[in-house]
Amino acid sequence: MLAAPVWVCAALQPSTALASTVVLMPFDHVGVTPDEALAAHLVFRRAYEAATGNQVASPPGDPAGATSIQLCQSTSCEAVLTGSMTRLGSRLLVVTSEQSPAGRVTHSTQATATSMEDLESVLPRLARAMARHTSYETSRTPETVTQRETFVADKLTAVHVPVLRAGLFLANVDGKLGSSVEGAIDLRFERGQSFVSFGVGLVIPAGGDGNHPSYGGLTAELGGGVYLTEGDIAPYVAGAVIPKIVGLSRCANCLASDQESRSGTMGAALGAAAKVGLMFGRASRTRFLVEAGVEQDLIALAGVRPTIGRLSAGVAF
Repeated sequence: MLAAPVWVCAALQPSTALASTVVLMPFDHVGVTPDEALAAHLVFRRAYEAATGNQVASPPGDPAGATSIQLCQSTSCEAVLTGSMTRLGSRLLVVTSEQSPAGRVTHSTQATATSMEDLESVLPRLARAMARHTSYETSRTPETVTQRETFVADKLTAVHVPVLRAGLFLANVDGKLGSSVEGAIDLRFERGQSFVSFGVGLVIPAGGDGNHPSYGGLTAELGGGVYLTEGDIAPYVAGAVIPKIVGLSRCANCLASDQESRSGTMGAALGAAAKVGLMFGRASRTRFLVEAGVEQDLIALAGVRPTIGRLSAGVAF
């Protein structure tokens, strides 16, 4: 059986004897027992009393059959509080509302409890939110952290896409072009239209007639990009920072006195790259891509900062 309505009576101000009246109705309930609804109602009533400092008492007479608005109008109350509990599987949805004597909702809030035991934290927070006309989230105190809030939130999982890539590497050193070949392994983490990538590669000088620069070494790549369309064939733009250990020989057939240019220089370098590409078969297990880019070395080797053009193709799994 539903509990009879209770009245919450409190002074408008400490210095006046006039009191404001709030009618607190029993909780409606779906999927929970009457005893559970009554227990929740009593916990909420005590918490509301503590939050407002109001005294709680049962009204005289038998208001059975009267609606909350009729009770409020007949007693000249200032507001009426209603609540409901709905079981959703193992969870409980609790909704509380405040209405004016005319029936207009002046404040409402809701919360989800993971169990009946969790209501011990949820209901005081709801009562605090209703008393202060604030949201459920902002009414939290250290004593009312719920079980649901201690859970680690579920997050979307990124798609892991390993990429094997090979291509041509063309370094511009003092206006002379030196060609190399590149092999790389990348790992992309895709989520929606964006991705981040990590990779390692090996750049091998292609050789030549000795009158062109030679550039090669080990590279790493940290970057990211965005797919421009959602289709199975998707163009993308990307950028990357490329730390590397490379060797640079500006020429092979140099004067013997120009030892640095002749023997070359090896050291750590850092490049920044901008790339455009096209991914084929994004919805398939096996994908193919083509990619072109421009890279600028930021740290000088042998007195120069090469500008590098890149063209590669790859397969992704």
